[in-house]
Amino acid sequence: MKNLFNNILTRVFNPVNLNKIIILFTVGFLGRVLIFYFGNINVFIEFLHPISLAFYSFMACFAVFIHEFIAVYNFPIIPKFIIYFFLTYILCLLVLLV
Repeated sequence: MKNLFNNILTRVFNPVNLNKIIILFTVGFLGRVLIFYFGNINVFIEFLHPISLAFYSFMACFAVFIHEFIAVYNFPIIPKFIIYFFLTYILCLLVLLV
């Protein structure tokens, strides 16, 4: 059971996927903050507002673009030593706790 859980975690949290997560989170968070600051529109609550719909449409297209861009060019965001630290120590702790 531990081996199966560890195998799934290492496939999900590989360096390529961590790069995608960081880019998408950063762009999405900054977009939400800027829309709220300049337009006074909370895209989480007012999800049927035209600006919210445009934001979610942009993020959907941007997620596909980032996936293809990183898959083709293997663009690294995180340094290798941080990735290996995360994958070896943090995931081992998670497996031991479960």
